[in-house]
Order: sequence, then C-alpha cells, then structure tokens
Amino acid sequence: YRVVVFKPFLSTPDYCSLSNRDFNRKALLIGNSHADAIKSVFADAARAEGYIPIIAQENMNLDPHNFQTLVNVISEVNPSIVLFHSRGGTYDLSSMEKMFVFLSVRGIRGSILESVPEYTDSIPKRLLTEPESSFTPISEFGGVTNERSKLEFLTHKYGFVYITSKDVFCRNNYVCLVADSNSLKPYYFDSNHLTLTGAALLYEKLDSFFASSN
Repeated sequence: YRVVVFKPFLSTPDYCSLSNRDFNRKALLIGNSHADAIKSVFADAARAEGYIPIIAQENMNLDPHNFQTLVNVISEVNPSIVLFHSRGGTYDLSSMEKMFVFLSVRGIRGSILESVPEYTDSIPKRLLTEPESSFTPISEFGGVTNERSKLEFLTHKYGFVYITSKDVFCRNNYVCLVADSNSLKPYYFDSNHLTLTGAALLYEKLDSFFASSN
C-alpha cells in the first residue's frame, strides 16, 4: 500500500501523512514505486528530526504530464523539504529543473535521493540459486550513469542536496551488497525495489539530511 492514513486532515486523493505525530514542519516524498519502497525509512528519519512525513499519491516520477499536479500538492502541503526518489532512467531533467525553480521561489529545500543500484535478475532468486555469486548492478552503465551526473549537477546548481545511495550498497563500481551478511535477508524483493531491510540502510543518510536542514 502506498499510504497509511493517520491524519484525516492530511489525507487527500493527492497526498497522505505517514505519521500520527504533530510537528510544525513537513517533509514531502515524491517519486514512483521506488519512493514507495523507502517510505518507512523516510518517515522514521523525518519524525526523528521533527518533520511530519508525507508522501504524494502520484506513483510516477516527475514529468511534463504530472508536473502541475505535483506543484498543486506542494502548494497545498507547504512542506519545508521535498525529497525526490525514483528508479534510475525515469527522470525528466527539464521537468526537474522547472520544479527546482518553483521550489527556490517558494523557499522550499529540495533534494534528490540517488537511485539505488539495480540488477538484471531477481535478487532473492539469485541468492537461492547462486548464493556465492557476485552481483554487478546494471545501473552503473550507460544512460543511467549520465542521468545521475546531470541530476547531481542540477541539484547543486540550485543550492539543493544530492544524497548518494550507491556508496551505501557498493564497495566499488562493480560489486554491490544485496543481502545482510549475517541474517542473509535480501536488500531487494526483486531486481530493483528495496525491501524494508535494504531501505533501512538509508536511514543514516536521510537522518543526516533532515538534521542538516534544521
């Protein structure tokens, strides 16, 4: 489920609160199913630093078709922070720059959480059939790498924050961690979506980001 309704007054067809605690500030998460996969750790980190975590109902990355819908959501929620997170290769750079201009004018802090590494095959299946194999992500090559560098440049251009995720999962460019070494719980439930175990690894990054925004 994309949302859990705690506060009716913070629940609409377009967005929903992920907390039943009251704070003065709000943090809004926008993105596709990859945002959905990290919503719990996003909510935990936001609450820890005094933000009401909210997720947009729009289950797609920002693009020209949903741009105005998401602008309307931001205007209604009036968050202090907007965090974008989606699958690599799905970003529309023109729409993202327009959104950063909008956030800058509104005095809202924007951030992109880097797309997580992804793989050709299902990670749980590979762990069962080839537990000793190394895992090389496909998202480190070609267009996604180019997209990542452009998003990082764009984020810094507007004085916003680009939060890396690759360094959480990868020891180098070619071999990445896909399961807990002790419990063997996978970090992915398919080839590209994080499990709760995998998403939890991003807590420190997100907490530091929210803390630095105080």
